Amino acid sequence: MDDSIGSGVEYKVQSKDAGEYLQVRVVATVDGVEHAARSQVMWVSPHKKTPAIASVAIAGSATVGSTLTAKLGTITPTGAKVRYTWLKDSETMWDVVDSKYVVTPDDIGYQIWVVAQVSADGYDTTGFASAMTQRVSAPTVQPTVTQPTALPQVKYTSVSVSGTAAPGAKLTGSVSGLTPSDATQTYKWSYDGGKTTVFTGQTFTLPSDYKGQAIDVTFCATKTGYQPSPCTIKSVPVPTAKFTSMTLSSPTEAGSKVTVTLNGLTPSWAAKTFTWKVAGQTMQTGSSDSYTLPSDSAGKQLQVTATVSTASSSPYGLTTVVYPITAPLKIGSVTISGTVATGRTLTATATGVVPTNATLTYQWYVGGSRISGATGKTFVVRGTDAGQTVKVQVSATSGGKSVSLTSASTVAVPTPGVIGYLSPSSSNSVVGYRVHYDNYVCGGLDLRTPADDYGDFTSVDNNFAVGRFSSGDCYRIWIYSPSGTLMKLSWNGKTGQYLDIPAGSKNVTLTLS
Repeated sequence: MDDSIGSGVEYKVQSKDAGEYLQVRVVATVDGVEHAARSQVMWVSPHKKTPAIASVAIAGSATVGSTLTAKLGTITPTGAKVRYTWLKDSETMWDVVDSKYVVTPDDIGYQIWVVAQVSADGYDTTGFASAMTQRVSAPTVQPTVTQPTALPQVKYTSVSVSGTAAPGAKLTGSVSGLTPSDATQTYKWSYDGGKTTVFTGQTFTLPSDYKGQAIDVTFCATKTGYQPSPCTIKSVPVPTAKFTSMTLSSPTEAGSKVTVTLNGLTPSWAAKTFTWKVAGQTMQTGSSDSYTLPSDSAGKQLQVTATVSTASSSPYGLTTVVYPITAPLKIGSVTISGTVATGRTLTATATGVVPTNATLTYQWYVGGSRISGATGKTFVVRGTDAGQTVKVQVSATSGGKSVSLTSASTVAVPTPGVIGYLSPSSSNSVVGYRVHYDNYVCGGLDLRTPADDYGDFTSVDNNFAVGRFSSGDCYRIWIYSPSGTLMKLSWNGKTGQYLDIPAGSKNVTLTLS
């Protein structure tokens, strides 16, 4: 249907179009832009003519031992094939198929006649009968016998078949113009040009394993007191196997299973053969439309050829374009870095990710439970996480596929030395404030040298917790606002920019101003 056969609003269907599919494509140009649409697909039904013979006659004497010869007049079309069937009365002599017949003693008392079956491309196969000879006599001199009046002949106009050739489908023969109407009808269905009769009856149900062999039905009609009708052989159209295109499933990833789909396949039951090649080497051939790519095929190229056929049509095939085979999606390892302590930031690192441009997503877990909203590359340990381990799951996504890998769990988060609540005096939030802390002996000096802050963290809510030290009994705490202002703190009657809080204190409320 991709070949152009004409233009304009009309097209006259030609004989060469028989059995083909026609479609019209309309193109309209609006403001310099072409708009195209296609009509429904139409199948051109073959229309066959009826051949003709000017005359059929028998030359020779109807006596035992003599040779009878079929003589034919002008045949239309020129070059048509002729097949001969000799009969005596209504009995067909199947073993005689040429234009000559030698009369035998078994023929005595019978009338001999011949049917010439004419066939040609574009024409229905049609039989033409001669007149009957005199009844066969022995070669000895016989008294003159008055021949009986010739019998009338069974006649009909045409033979047709309804139904489409397909596995399990029903084909039904019918005749029109049968005279007399009560004549006995015989239908013989055969494959391969009448060589093998597979069913006798008006309706033939094709077997489930039918593979598209050429089908013919031979129709004959008889009635006592009538000459039998010439038999007609009618061919049943069989669809030609073809398809329009192929679609390959994706991704073509080493170790994965790929499947090819044939688009526009007709008939749907046509036999299919697929040849799979990797780097030009044939890896698999057969009826399977799927193939599992070798695990070591990354970086190579895949190509598949599909061929469809029926028993009576030539194979039709197409080959796909070359598809690159990619490495399988994977994550080599996932690790967590950073100090496992309240307020500290932990960072997830994924290595060995293939392909390198895969999209990574994160999900953090504390004590085995998924933390809602903790979906970034980093995670700030909360005071409520004390005594529990932390792990992270990293997922890589590429080409519509995803894989995930979970890190090992960290050590348990140490119990903090001070747990409290930040209470702003003039704001309803302290998110983003920087909390610093150091280790002291209550009322004493800094136990460490130099005397700088031991740790710090940025608050993510109003709760806070500072890490536990192995020495000292107090924690000195000071807090900066997001703009860098050192805040004034109030707790338990104490006020200042630096406050000392005894170790182990809980539910400490620091008021910021």
